[in-house]
Amino acid sequence: MQQRSLVGQAPTSTPGVDAAATLSSDVTTTRTLPAAQKRGRLQLAACAILLDAGLIWLAFCSAYYLRYVVQWVPVERGLVPVPFRDWIPFGVVFGVVEVGSLIVAGAYRAKLGRDLLDEVLVIGRISLIGIGIISIITAYLPVKLESRLVIVYAWVLLVLMLSAGRTVLYSILGRLHGSGWNTRRVLVAGTTPLSKMVMQNLLAKRKQGYHLVGFLQELPPGALAGAPGFPLPTQSNFGRFTCLGAVSEIEQVVTHWAVDEVIVALPATHHSEIANICAHCEKAQVAVKLVPDLFELSLSRVHMDHLAGIPLIDVQRTHLGRSARLVKRGIDVVVSSALLLLASPFFLLTALAIKIDSRGPVLNKQQRVGKGGKPFTFFKFRSMHVNADKMLDSLMTQKGIVDPRIFKDRNDPRRTRVGRIIRRLSIDELPQLLNVLRGDMSLVGPRPPLPSEVAKYEPLHMKRLDVIGGITGLWQVSGRSNIESFEEIIIMDIYYIDNWSLVLDFKILLRTVLAVVTRNGAY
Repeated sequence: MQQRSLVGQAPTSTPGVDAAATLSSDVTTTRTLPAAQKRGRLQLAACAILLDAGLIWLAFCSAYYLRYVVQWVPVERGLVPVPFRDWIPFGVVFGVVEVGSLIVAGAYRAKLGRDLLDEVLVIGRISLIGIGIISIITAYLPVKLESRLVIVYAWVLLVLMLSAGRTVLYSILGRLHGSGWNTRRVLVAGTTPLSKMVMQNLLAKRKQGYHLVGFLQELPPGALAGAPGFPLPTQSNFGRFTCLGAVSEIEQVVTHWAVDEVIVALPATHHSEIANICAHCEKAQVAVKLVPDLFELSLSRVHMDHLAGIPLIDVQRTHLGRSARLVKRGIDVVVSSALLLLASPFFLLTALAIKIDSRGPVLNKQQRVGKGGKPFTFFKFRSMHVNADKMLDSLMTQKGIVDPRIFKDRNDPRRTRVGRIIRRLSIDELPQLLNVLRGDMSLVGPRPPLPSEVAKYEPLHMKRLDVIGGITGLWQVSGRSNIESFEEIIIMDIYYIDNWSLVLDFKILLRTVLAVVTRNGAY
């Protein structure tokens, strides 16, 4: 591990992104943004509001056109279509209410943890509430709405158009933030598993204008207590994340690295260090976010009870309940069956291409470890030559890689010609739908490990085997092949296990589709 000195190093920009700010909560210590940043955020919000207003009006006009001109649903015989000019009052109300709802809901405020998918979900939810408000208001408009289909069309088109507008806006902002426009430099304090997960999320999505400069290492409990002769830890990096010093050096680090925001993810026992960070940041006008230590227990598993008025915190077991398992299994069976049926012609073409391209079987069958340590046969389309395993050791030595669990090479010579294509498009993973249908795997879950990997597991790692493995998971949509540390994978898998929900699975599946389409981290 490399040791990092603060002296003589100019602040350099590292890839920045939106973080998992759902893990953090703002405290009263806030910073008055520099004039340039404040002006940039106001300009961005103004542009977004104007863009949305235009798209909302376009959605309304298109809804009228589809209803009365295209007439997907024919106008009832004998009814005269309402002229467009009579619909203008509704259009004005529609635009004002929808834009107002987005403003009130904070859709234009910069948030650390929001990405494009979150934006689309927020737009769908807020616009639906807006439609409800509009339906009430229109009862008092001086126009009789003879067709409620206009409202339905307007809402559907509004969601589609605003989502498309956000996609374009995020693409432009990604380029601007990449060039250094209106960025915020973020420092993480702490080396807990949760702080490492925050750092991973900061680096996973690089287009929100948040630049992770590094992290600070906390002192062990003995050193905090002032035990004589207690050895101080050496500063060491964690994978891609750079250690900039100890938490006690917060003042020097914030000044030297021009930090705009500090995310504190220290254990609750480090009261003095947390207080020191908050006090210094308030003095230096640097924004602070605290990651609640209780979150490591997962708020979804914490329930309050009491004993004679004394509050008790009841931490629930992490395992999925019977009903949750049944729902998850039902979704797996329905989705995998449908995909296998739809993709069957594609399976045949891929199998034929693999067979023509190189000698060997079409499917690569491996022994993997499933839930509870139970082994099963894992299917993939073969993308490498038959002697690929024998070449692994020499290739790792050549590349200077010591951990085979995270070995990924963009120019891996073991891949076949067809293998390069199907891996790039993630087609090689499709046969795992058979594993899902058989019950060996799920659509979403930790990646099933090899028996050789499980043999080297530490006690914490064994928690991955508490649930059924999946085709995709949290770490696959948080960088995929760009992840450089096995510990990062473990942290995200444990987070998924402790915080499982159908909504989380749904988000991961949507992000998987986006990752496959954009080929982010796939090779």
